[in-house]
Amino acid sequence: SNEFKGDPQITCSIQDDRGVMYFGSNKLIEYDGVSWRNVSSKEIVCAYALKKDKNGRIYVAAIDEFGYLSLDSKGNTTYVSLIHLLPDPKIKLGILTSIAVTTRNIYFQSLDYTLQYSPKNGKLTVFHAENGDFFNGCIEYKDICHVLSRKNGIQKIESNKLKSIGQSDFFGLKSFSKALKFNDSTFLVPHEDKGFCLFDLDKNANPRQMGEQLNNFLSDNRLNNGSMLPNGNFILGSTNKGAALFNPEGKLIQQYSETNHLQNNYIFSTYA
Repeated sequence: SNEFKGDPQITCSIQDDRGVMYFGSNKLIEYDGVSWRNVSSKEIVCAYALKKDKNGRIYVAAIDEFGYLSLDSKGNTTYVSLIHLLPDPKIKLGILTSIAVTTRNIYFQSLDYTLQYSPKNGKLTVFHAENGDFFNGCIEYKDICHVLSRKNGIQKIESNKLKSIGQSDFFGLKSFSKALKFNDSTFLVPHEDKGFCLFDLDKNANPRQMGEQLNNFLSDNRLNNGSMLPNGNFILGSTNKGAALFNPEGKLIQQYSETNHLQNNYIFSTYA
């Protein structure tokens, strides 16, 4: 934090197609391997999610703010806000913490709203969480955005509508915060009662429970995020127990916490 003169807490990170790294803290910063630079923007108070589309454009989710990064005529990175596309300027988005990317659309999500943005025509579609419900994340599967919510479990967005999927009620009314893409058709989802489960979106079957070591990590804890590694291992970031690295069978390889490597057990983001 002394080098980039910002908050030491990093909330998200990503690498662009040139190899330049971007980090969210109390501001958005970039690092080219030699020097740090602030991405100048009065709109971004704190960036909570960064995601890259197939063309290399990086999208940004922040507090009451969303948009993307672009290069100006001098090759400097600038931020382009999309907040003006909201149909009602009185809408208070809150903290946008999730982004999903499909071929046609980009999705930004807070607890109360999921926003569908079409780069092709600049149109924005707004989905509001039902009364008593809140959104818990959004994931891309087979080029379709799937939305997680406490009340409705997992739904997909098709034809500008939220639609239920098979076994979605398995997760309904259970607080789970994220889903990690485990392989081509399976997601790792933490369940309040049953622990970590593998959920195959192609099969109308009950999700399969994972091993005891994974569930021990979830006990008195909450999953914030996770990343798959090329060798099949995966790392999970949590609210109370730091981060943990597991093999494909769910066996613990290494845990990272305040007792060994971390300054804080709350993990905002993982990147692999």
